Amino acid sequence: MASGILANRLAKLEALGILHKGKLPDNKKTVIYSLTQKGIELLPIIVDMILWSDNNLGDHVDDKMRELAKKIRLDKEVFINNYTAHLQALMAAP
Repeated sequence: MASGILANRLAKLEALGILHKGKLPDNKKTVIYSLTQKGIELLPIIVDMILWSDNNLGDHVDDKMRELAKKIRLDKEVFINNYTAHLQALMAAP
């Protein structure tokens, strides 16, 4: 993907409040993006997209995504709750 297209998409996600743009504490030149609470709330939709892809795209899904889909299927609600908590902890970290 061209860097201009990526920058445009990241700017849109930031404007929508899905991502937050910041700098690394020890390297002010490096830009980092993190999810906002609004972005974290997209997790159930992303999980459903992973499961849909695994069910419908056959050979186009790589082994790592198949393993993730298996893990999600064990207990989807627990997976979403645990990963949401993990993302919120990352968001709260300095």
